[in-house]
Amino acid sequence: MPKVGKKRRSYKIEGWCLNFEQVKDIIKNGWGMDMQGSPMYSCSRKLQQIKYALAGWCREFKMNNNIIWDDVVRKCLKSQQDMEVTDIEDNSKLRRESFHEAMIKLAYWKQRAKGKWLALGDSNTSFFFRCAKSRKTRNEIKFIQDKNGNWISDQDEIKQDINQHFQELFKANTQCLGRIEIPEHLRDLPCKLTDEHIQILNKPFTEGEVRDAVFQIGGLKAPGPDGVPAIFLQKAWDVVGNDITKAVLHFFSSGYMLKEWNHTHIALIPKVNCPEKASQFRPISLCNVIYKVVSKCLTNRLKQLMNDLVGPYQNAFVPKRLMGDNCLLAHEIMTYIKKQKKGYNRYAILKIDMNKAYDRVSWDFIEWLLDAMRFPAQWRHWLLQCISTVSYSILVNGEPTVVFKPKCGIRQGDPISPYIFILVMEMLSKMMVCLEKEGHITGIKIARGSPSISHLLFADDSLFCFKADNYSCLKIRETIDLFCSISGEAINFEKSSVIFSPNTPGPLKNVLKGILGTPSADSLGKYLGCNVEVDGRSSQAYQPLIEKVQRKITSWKYMHLSHAGRIILINSILAALCTNILAVFLLPKSITTRITLMLMHYWWKGTMEKRGVCWVKRAVLEKPKGMGGIGLRNLELYNKAFLMKQAVRIHQNPKLLVAQVMTSAYKKTPLEAGLENSVKQKTSWGFKGMVRSVQSMKEGFGKVIAAGNSLISHCYWVPSREIKLKNNHVQNESRPVRISDLFCNNSRDWNSCLIWKTFEKSSAKEILNTYISKDAHEDKIHWVGFHNGSSSVKSFYAYQIICNLEGKKAAIQDRFWKKLWSSRMLPKWKMFIWRCLNKALPLKDGLKKRKIVHDSNCVFCQQQSETVHHLFRDCWLAELMWRSSHLGICSVSASCIPVTVWVKNFMLFMWKEDGHDSPRVRMFVAVLWGIWIQRNNIQFRKEKLCPTRLLEWIRQTFEESEKALFIKYGPHNLDNSERRTHSARIEDKVVWLVGKSSIDSDVLVVDGAWKRRTASGDNAAAIGWCLIHNSDIIKEGGNQVRAHTALQAEALAMLEGLAQAAANGVANIIVKTDSSNLVSALKSFPACPIEKVGVCHDILSTARLFRNCCIRKCPRDSVSCAHAIAVRNRL
Repeated sequence: MPKVGKKRRSYKIEGWCLNFEQVKDIIKNGWGMDMQGSPMYSCSRKLQQIKYALAGWCREFKMNNNIIWDDVVRKCLKSQQDMEVTDIEDNSKLRRESFHEAMIKLAYWKQRAKGKWLALGDSNTSFFFRCAKSRKTRNEIKFIQDKNGNWISDQDEIKQDINQHFQELFKANTQCLGRIEIPEHLRDLPCKLTDEHIQILNKPFTEGEVRDAVFQIGGLKAPGPDGVPAIFLQKAWDVVGNDITKAVLHFFSSGYMLKEWNHTHIALIPKVNCPEKASQFRPISLCNVIYKVVSKCLTNRLKQLMNDLVGPYQNAFVPKRLMGDNCLLAHEIMTYIKKQKKGYNRYAILKIDMNKAYDRVSWDFIEWLLDAMRFPAQWRHWLLQCISTVSYSILVNGEPTVVFKPKCGIRQGDPISPYIFILVMEMLSKMMVCLEKEGHITGIKIARGSPSISHLLFADDSLFCFKADNYSCLKIRETIDLFCSISGEAINFEKSSVIFSPNTPGPLKNVLKGILGTPSADSLGKYLGCNVEVDGRSSQAYQPLIEKVQRKITSWKYMHLSHAGRIILINSILAALCTNILAVFLLPKSITTRITLMLMHYWWKGTMEKRGVCWVKRAVLEKPKGMGGIGLRNLELYNKAFLMKQAVRIHQNPKLLVAQVMTSAYKKTPLEAGLENSVKQKTSWGFKGMVRSVQSMKEGFGKVIAAGNSLISHCYWVPSREIKLKNNHVQNESRPVRISDLFCNNSRDWNSCLIWKTFEKSSAKEILNTYISKDAHEDKIHWVGFHNGSSSVKSFYAYQIICNLEGKKAAIQDRFWKKLWSSRMLPKWKMFIWRCLNKALPLKDGLKKRKIVHDSNCVFCQQQSETVHHLFRDCWLAELMWRSSHLGICSVSASCIPVTVWVKNFMLFMWKEDGHDSPRVRMFVAVLWGIWIQRNNIQFRKEKLCPTRLLEWIRQTFEESEKALFIKYGPHNLDNSERRTHSARIEDKVVWLVGKSSIDSDVLVVDGAWKRRTASGDNAAAIGWCLIHNSDIIKEGGNQVRAHTALQAEALAMLEGLAQAAANGVANIIVKTDSSNLVSALKSFPACPIEKVGVCHDILSTARLFRNCCIRKCPRDSVSCAHAIAVRNRL
């Protein structure tokens, strides 16, 4: 085994130390020093000085506290084992010391742990330590094979070999742009920026944009050579923010970057389990923090233009486009060509493998491309400064190699790189479009009127679709080669593959694959992680998914996580393994059931290998936490929620390529087909999956009234969901059929006489209170299954869960569970209470009923059966613990009450008396926990019972939990008056509807008054508004309105006020309202409750009449003038 010497690593600022007051003082004092030079140079020096100061402080802190990290790991593990031991005298000191060190260590390892798994919640666990340690071991390079096939074990030789490999990789291609002329027909292909785009790019960068960029960077992402993670800037922003902003803005004004800012470490991530060569590592760039801020500023500005600059055949890193779109399109194409078993229309799909796509891009090509796209000269200079002034050092086992300068490539890990790469690939897309437009190739059209698809791109994953003939294949190959020659890219045609439609003769296949230079395949294989050739008839295609989940569970069998940790692990990590498939295809029920059972068994047992007892039904586990469950994810419903989201998205964005293809092929969007139950037999499995998901949730959709073209009886368009007709109109042939039949002639108002004649009183009131949009567009489908109208995966999943619950009472939020899960308490204690109240603890009584044990006697008294009632309340030991604890509870008097009710009542009473952060509740749970731990120690460790030691253990455990909660949440001992003062401080919420300038703005104050009259059951509503110029009211008004809710009345007041202000010639306006819900509805439009959609749509339309218009949430006393008018009109 080769000996690895002591690594010479530079210090990196660590997140765990930033909360100490001494560290804050070091930062404040260090940053206050005067530094000569430019703002960029000054910032770099200050960061360096503070880093050195913090390195010294950390060393001193570790020495003073006698912290050796490896020892802390061992102490923590021992502490975890000893936490349940009742030998207080011998172990209390060790536990206190290791607990304090464990808290520091937890923050230390959080920075190194892969992913954000702190939410697992078990503060004293080996999870973080083992995870980070195993990762470190796995990524260590001990042997490597050089380019001649010789094995190297010497660390210096390994570093030299890896360094040489990457220097070769980042060397510019000999056929660089300077030696090759861009063909004439390619020069006008790139998409050109419009004057409006250039205006957006040329706007000066602001301090707000710099701050946003800082806080958008992952705080604990691995730092670059400067050793400064973004969390340092985020936590010390009040101190360092001004100088950091000046430095970043100085780069944009000067146009030149400090060289050290752009020095980058390259971390090597193995592509395979046991890498043997340097080529089997993926280079990930670790950039300096200030450089990342600069790059993020550019990215945020460029991102606004990507929808206009990138064609429909690319979906990576473009807002409102998803990877699932490519998967669905590839699936539709595969479904179509697999049907071509006869005839002369032969098709081919070429899947190419791009070799080191990011690392080979030519800088000269990027410069030419930016110029051809009409990027401003300043922007071209900024981007090239980011790309071409870089220098690299490779991190080999934590040590950097010698510095070298690349000649090509963009960095994986640089925020701007994905967007530059998409623009590069857009050139290939334009070349393919041009090829088809000139008639050299023919793309695939899956139906008459469908867009022709010649290619699909997602970053470096590329598919080319065309009619299979010699000339087309020749032109495809020539185009790809030409693109590679000008861009620097390289295609590995040996790893690429081509598939043909079944009607392609064998001899022709051989000729065509010879022209393309790639082997043929029987199937496309996985594309973007999905098998796009599924048809729904067989579950065999999904077997790899089951194996993937099983491997993941098996890899965690030694972690020994608590139940609280396992549920978060299941819902976040394991579910994420399937997300790319869940968002595209409807999994067969057998597959989802099997995976869900695997996850459920893992939650109960912590492993897949041994048998265990499932104490509670699966349906209970899947309930939301507020309804008495634990929120275990149901994969079948989760799958449907994803597909429903995709169906709604396709319906709302008809210009998407996937929407155009599906609408032309099936004449309807998946949402329309599902709501109308009109799906053809011969449809793809992807389309069918979305339709079936919609059908399972169709009761959750309604219509927003505008043109009134919807049928009265066929959709939900009033809050009650039910329209009741009068009996004398049921058989009347002249009865209104469409909603528009209820409008007045030549107007967009309700015909109240007709409505009162036609409908029952309750329905007539609801219809008259429903707002009709002034914009006569078609009635729109709207999701009403969730209270806020949000059409998200979360809302679709919650809707299904609630619909599946048995009985209406089951769907009601339980006050106790809601308080428990939101309380400040150790996660394992919350889960313990849930298991206790759901009889999910492995007590002897339950084990005997399942014939697992023969003796059910209590371990304490050996007389009564060990049930949850006896163990935690009625046994003599439990009675003694309750009476002797600080709570002083007499449990004997409550023996007639079920223990579940007894526990709930006590905890609710304490919450009511002490507030939500009641320490008495935590002491109550600590007693229950102590009894349970003592029971286990006697049962499994054969320990002797000592009530005095148990009582002391409970006290110390409670104190340790309080300390842990203090470290996690901070001080929380505010009294009620302080809480009220704090909650009374309302910060203004501002939403800009048009423009962003408040100069010379008039003020519009609006308010609505609404109440339900109990006698008649009618709603009384009115609105009021005041237009203010230079602190003087120049116009005001109000009137009665019809409204379902107070929020609708507020929205109507705003609409009327804006209309009056526009009629008075106001150009710039600030609207003040005391309704935060209305501000949120306008901000998230169209995701808002159905009764507000129409009026919010009209508010946004009216706002466009102004040059600048913003909505501001303000305190109630600020709208008193409008409120008085509204109340006066309501009466």
